[in-house]
Amino acid sequence: MLTAARTASGRARAAGFTLVELLVVVAVIGILTVIAVPNLVTWTRNATVRTTAEMIQDGLRKAQIEAVRQGRQTAFVLTAAPVTPAAFGTATFPASSAAGTAPYWYAMTVPYLQNVAGEGFTLVAAAAAGQTSNNVVVAGPAVLCFNSYGQLTATSNSALLACNALGTINVYSSTGAATAPGLQYTVRIAAASGALGGDHPLQVNVGGGGQVRVCDPSRSANPTSANPAPDGC
Repeated sequence: MLTAARTASGRARAAGFTLVELLVVVAVIGILTVIAVPNLVTWTRNATVRTTAEMIQDGLRKAQIEAVRQGRQTAFVLTAAPVTPAAFGTATFPASSAAGTAPYWYAMTVPYLQNVAGEGFTLVAAAAAGQTSNNVVVAGPAVLCFNSYGQLTATSNSALLACNALGTINVYSSTGAATAPGLQYTVRIAAASGALGGDHPLQVNVGGGGQVRVCDPSRSANPTSANPAPDGC
């Protein structure tokens, strides 16, 4: 009886963990956490920047498609607050905001120059650009316009709206060897939180002919470079 009890007790002790073993497991988990958390933060921030850049790209394409479909100018606008269709009228639309501070965007059609009765600014689409909660900053033209051919235009059919004039976008950013007419948005983590890591900026380039694409300014698309990248700028 006594031998059987001792055997059962020994088995119970063998099935558990000693204090030393538990401390070792906790220490290993702590080390893995220290290694993994920075990588997780970086991955999360990069994913947020990518998502925001793709939302900007989608918004630009919606404005462009609507310009061609309706045969009139459309505008892509950065703004400070969410918008609703009620904010648009024959002579009214939500104000644009300084680039880099606007957490929202919208696309709208622009009335004809002839001021046809009933014509006005009409909302096409709207969404968030860079929310303060995720520390993403979008910098670029406050108002960008497409003509009825889906190309960038520096003027508007309405005296109420001023479109940004075409500049030059850096096509091959790693070499700076080539430029082309167009405009661009830069999407990145805010400077105040960039010290935490994970700041990998992306660009949304809009060519003068209407080409819209997200690209990585840290990589080059230059076919003559040593390592040309399809997603490079």
